Amino acid sequence: GQRVSTYLRATVLRRDETGAPTEAMVVIQDVTERERLLDQLRRTEALLSQTEESLLFGSWEWNVATRRGTWSAGLWRIFGYDNRTGSEPVTTDLFFGHLHPDDRVAMEATIRRAIAHPEPFEFAYRITDAHGNARSLEGRAVPLFDEKGHLVRLVGNTRDVTGERASAERFEKQE
Repeated sequence: GQRVSTYLRATVLRRDETGAPTEAMVVIQDVTERERLLDQLRRTEALLSQTEESLLFGSWEWNVATRRGTWSAGLWRIFGYDNRTGSEPVTTDLFFGHLHPDDRVAMEATIRRAIAHPEPFEFAYRITDAHGNARSLEGRAVPLFDEKGHLVRLVGNTRDVTGERASAERFEKQE
């Protein structure tokens, strides 16, 4: 009495003169393990999304060659897009469109330095999210290389520190 998930594929091999199938091949594949792994992946993604939301945190990757990236649901939320998923592509135009104008030159220099001298790095910047709210962000990134040692991607995480900065400023004013 064990439940098994299967995938059924049928192919007509021959038909009679009226077009009705006379011979067919049927393949039944046990996909129980695949379904179990997909369910586990969905649960892990849901847990990660909840964690990112509670910690005001998001993760990202950026393809150096295509200049496109992906953001986790948590990073989309930080940028004010509550209904986006991590599967939607991110362009440099989208990112720089939210960047505070005073931080643009520094961020461009950080990106150039990360490509020219690929090593782990940290950064801080400000954005205006999709709702017009100013946010302060901090992040870390690491380079990833192909088998020949060429830089192919930067991956990292970003944390919304707006509340922490506001609390620190209030505390400093009280002293």
